[in-house]
Amino acid sequence: MDKAAFLKTAPGRLVEMIVDGTKDRAFVPDPLPQQWTVPTELWPLLADAREALARLDGIGKTMQNYELLLRPLQRREALRSSSLEGTYTTARQLLMFEIDPKQPTSVQDPVSASQEVANYSSALELGVHFLEGGHAISSHLVRQMHQVLLDGVRGSRKEPGRFRRGQVHIGSDKRFVPPPVYEIEP
Repeated sequence: MDKAAFLKTAPGRLVEMIVDGTKDRAFVPDPLPQQWTVPTELWPLLADAREALARLDGIGKTMQNYELLLRPLQRREALRSSSLEGTYTTARQLLMFEIDPKQPTSVQDPVSASQEVANYSSALELGVHFLEGGHAISSHLVRQMHQVLLDGVRGSRKEPGRFRRGQVHIGSDKRFVPPPVYEIEP
């Protein structure tokens, strides 16, 4: 990972480690603060966001099925986030997969990418349902979402629903190296 890409004000630290047999660095985020005060310069942005959410909430209350508004946004989020992992499918391919799910014949089969993105959407829905039920964000929730995410796709043999036990990196150029295994639980 490029040390120069991190400012001294970054909310964490870089630790040296070995990734794929090569000396590298991983990013370890700082713990979240127990108390946080919203900086005054953010107040106007928060007011704008609250106003926009209120309008959206008002529209949602007039709809018989608010899912009609949310599902396209969730699908777009799933498509974009999955592309960060190198999984590419189109909105049309995803829709066709959701209408008529098929088992991929190989990792290269375009159906495989659609299934990964559909799993992402399902994991997101599980998380929303869990939180709407009054539960807190927890390691249990993260593991359940991870299990849904990897169901029947590449990586499904890598202990779905468990925190990783080895080092990984994001991007073929190791653009981002997440925390080492011993830093995951904290």
